[in-house]
Amino acid sequence: MQSTSARLPGESRPISTAVIAAGMVLSGMGTTILGPILPLLAAHWHLRDSQSGLLLTAEFLGLSIGSIAIARSLRLSLLLGIGAATAGFGALARLTRPSANFFAVLPGASPADHASLYHAASFNGLPAGNLLAGLAVLFCAGFGLGLLITSNNLIAGERYRSRPGPPLTLLNFGWSLGAVLSPLLVAALTPAYSVATLLASLATAFLLLGLAASFDLRLQHAADHEPAPDRDSNTSPSDLPSDAPSDARNTAPPSDRKTSPSATPNPAPAGVSPRVLLLFAALFFLYGGVESSLNGWLTTYTLRYGRHSLSGSQSTTLLFWIALTAGRALSALVLIRIAERPLLLGSLSLAVLATSGLIFAHTLGAISLCAVLLGLSLAPCFPATLALMLEQCPRPRQAALALAVTGLGGAALTAMMGETSSRTGSLQVALLLPLAGTLALLALYLRPPWSRQQ
Repeated sequence: MQSTSARLPGESRPISTAVIAAGMVLSGMGTTILGPILPLLAAHWHLRDSQSGLLLTAEFLGLSIGSIAIARSLRLSLLLGIGAATAGFGALARLTRPSANFFAVLPGASPADHASLYHAASFNGLPAGNLLAGLAVLFCAGFGLGLLITSNNLIAGERYRSRPGPPLTLLNFGWSLGAVLSPLLVAALTPAYSVATLLASLATAFLLLGLAASFDLRLQHAADHEPAPDRDSNTSPSDLPSDAPSDARNTAPPSDRKTSPSATPNPAPAGVSPRVLLLFAALFFLYGGVESSLNGWLTTYTLRYGRHSLSGSQSTTLLFWIALTAGRALSALVLIRIAERPLLLGSLSLAVLATSGLIFAHTLGAISLCAVLLGLSLAPCFPATLALMLEQCPRPRQAALALAVTGLGGAALTAMMGETSSRTGSLQVALLLPLAGTLALLALYLRPPWSRQQ
């Protein structure tokens, strides 16, 4: 990747904002859909928590590698990401196609009743306990999501380089909106439809997005190759439309244009020191681990300790993402008035308290309250950290590498939580890991080395 400009090499028109926004919403849905259905898959495949964690790890590992594999053309990265996500979720839908609708939720039934129903059902083509195919397709889906999310964030960062905080926060609001829709649709539709149907619908949505992006590319390619109309020599730049291309508004002779400051391309970013890059990589790693582990295990945790039905347990994940989405919309307004670092210090302090409360919560109401507080407190962390990094003017490859470890954090911490829970027999003990991650984030923001570098 050598350029992250909104205008790609050889192209004169920016990437469609509608495609970017739709891609962020769908990527939010794809990233978070595994958490609400994880108890269903674990019950049917008779998985231990350590094995369930591997499913989450596969998706986030793919997401991390996809974040690194950005092509020279960001539009090409978008198309590749959409294609990989379509293939991954489509294949997962095929693998999880049930012979009976064992995902149906019985109204008023206990978790034990649900487990009996899930154990009695069977998958076509995927024997119980054989997770290799499932891990492979989840990796493919995560790879596509990584390409899509990173491309969109880098495009927005370049487009609004002077003050990237609020635009990036609004862009990630779209991702959060998709993350809200995912558990909401799972909880609402599983009583009537199988998870295979939901996954197939998600794959279809990615396919339609890919068709829309391809159609947009063809339209812009045709517009770029339209012959320029003849202009009267007496036409002044002020007579041209305000949205006319810059070449049409420049009436200076070619010899003058070569030395015109407006014709000089923007200089490449100077890059950041290895120390600062390592710090931002650590911040993204820790944040990715904290958010992914909470999202991935919250439904299972509520089902186990909240002593409630599956639909009620899924509602806590929904509340988490609703709070995170609302928090990002609010953060975009707050960042107009204050800097990123004070907001992050306050929000992470609240996140430490909320995670500590979640460890000791034993009712659905208490767990739901902690989920809301966690969503609100974590909301500004990713977009504000990304804005702080872009303000240091990293090279595109440096930015992509730092963003890539977000998925590595999610892969590592979700697997560690599953392993810890299996060894100790307690998800409450495993929650000490995201608590430690939140404390580490807070400590790094107390004395950031990039402020001393400046």
